[in-house]
Amino acid sequence: MLFTGIASLIGVLAAAVASVVGFGIGSVLTPLLAVKLGTKLAVAAAAIPHFFASLQRFWILRRYVDRRILFGFGVAGPADGSSQAFSRSGAAFPPTSR
Repeated sequence: MLFTGIASLIGVLAAAVASVVGFGIGSVLTPLLAVKLGTKLAVAAAAIPHFFASLQRFWILRRYVDRRILFGFGVAGPADGSSQAFSRSGAAFPPTSR
């Protein structure tokens, strides 16, 4: 119960920061959620508000979107990212730091 209250308060503060400077929700909430939920679930949970924020920005700016670029990058980008994520999910990588 205490964690939920603290996370809610920090979430509101992070949203206020993000509304002014354009970032902050993920950088503030992800570490907080990682303490309680673990890193993988925290990153997945932080992706949800990022998705809706992107959707909102797209809706506001939809008149200015070049549809050729949207379909070129908007389809190829996620497909490429997903294919790389799936191909690397079972691979063992050496540590990046020692």
